[in-house]
Amino acid sequence: MTAKDISLPNDDCSLVDRLWKLLSDPNSGEFYIKNIINNGLKVPSLGINLLPFPNVNVGDIPKQQMFKEPVLGYMNLTMTDTTLDGLGSYESGKLTCKAISSTETQVDLTITFDSVTFAGKYNVGTGGIAGCAIATGAALTGGGVHTYLPASDPSNNIELAQWYRDVALPKSDNGKTLVGAYYAHQDTIQKVQLAKNNMSAQYRTVLAANQQKTTKGAVIDSTSYYQQKQSGGSPSGTPPKVGNGSQYAGGFASHIALMKATAYMMSQQSLEIAAGNEYAELLNAMTQFNDNVLQFQKTNPSEVDTTTIMNYVDTAKPVTSNAKIPLYEFIESEDGTIDAVTVGEVDCWPLNHKRYVKAYTARHEEFLDAAAPMDTFNIDGNFSDKAQQLTIALSVNFSNATGSLVATAKSISITIGDLDITISDSGWSGHESLYDKIASWIANTKIFQDILKSKVSSALNKQKTLDDFSKTLNAGIKKLGL
Repeated sequence: MTAKDISLPNDDCSLVDRLWKLLSDPNSGEFYIKNIINNGLKVPSLGINLLPFPNVNVGDIPKQQMFKEPVLGYMNLTMTDTTLDGLGSYESGKLTCKAISSTETQVDLTITFDSVTFAGKYNVGTGGIAGCAIATGAALTGGGVHTYLPASDPSNNIELAQWYRDVALPKSDNGKTLVGAYYAHQDTIQKVQLAKNNMSAQYRTVLAANQQKTTKGAVIDSTSYYQQKQSGGSPSGTPPKVGNGSQYAGGFASHIALMKATAYMMSQQSLEIAAGNEYAELLNAMTQFNDNVLQFQKTNPSEVDTTTIMNYVDTAKPVTSNAKIPLYEFIESEDGTIDAVTVGEVDCWPLNHKRYVKAYTARHEEFLDAAAPMDTFNIDGNFSDKAQQLTIALSVNFSNATGSLVATAKSISITIGDLDITISDSGWSGHESLYDKIASWIANTKIFQDILKSKVSSALNKQKTLDDFSKTLNAGIKKLGL
């Protein structure tokens, strides 16, 4: 245990040390933390009545598109009734304590478990396109980056981006148009993003730069707070803000890199910047979207929270400006490096908003409409993750402001290896090779692994789980009379 700061008149670290010795000692009987997790704890004389909490409800994993089969079409995977079992296999714990004021003490508790399992039900099926394929970006430099879908590393946030795309933005007509614009251009974006040429490689390098990762982290923090508020939660602290100069510079850098890579792809096919070809349509849409970003930046020169951004999205009008699509000339060096030089510009043309709304509506209906039975292939079963070790780091605040210690679990972070998912093979008769292919996809697709681990982390940070740990610590405090 780390000694507390002796400059502060606070002896609580010694009390916390006594508390942990009680809870972590197998000889403590019903007050041993492993027994509390598995059996609960009921001591009426001390007002203690805790229910067992050996498992955590992780929740559903939204439909994920895997790969396309020649006859069956795109294979989609959904997981439901998922739980993390095995908190009752508590193995050991290590505590560090630091007094931060005369009444507040910060404790970091690292707990390991001998054997945990992640299990639930799965459905593999076809019928309609499941949305943009999140796995296509896995090979990109920097790992798992897909344009407009932020993914942090190591805890992937694809699910947060999906919520923003599918729930938050479509609440307004502008948001539906924006999502529809992405759907209308996503194939072109993907084509440019994955192309094997130097300009596309330069774009991928920009996406993988540290500046982008820092910006992405700020966006994730702000959007996560907004999601919790929109979902009825009560996130602590003030809303995180985004929009400093470095973050704008990062966004503009990726914008310009994609513009250049798109223009290069167009030049390779001897196409002109004009309505009708996919590359020019993307350049036109990006230019006008960028105008709206610049207008927002002028209106809001300081950092803002996501609510402010969403209010702008809801009510913004198309910006009328003199901005034009740049014309590039591409000069290739002997080493294969290509330099893009601006040599002119072309007027933008009106965006087809009706097309974007139709694109959104069509994609949205694909999720809502059930495919006809003859067009579907569905197999249901159970899945489980082989037993493995899980380590959680629990951040706890102790306060003596009332004259006795009160523990409040604040957050949990996890360390867990890749989930070794095994899906049941019942019902796969005649489709054995497809079963093997799906099992391999689940095991080896990093983005999907990151989604699963992100869901587990989110589940552990639900208020109920934090409350269970808080109540356990406070039960020990009552036992010791602290």
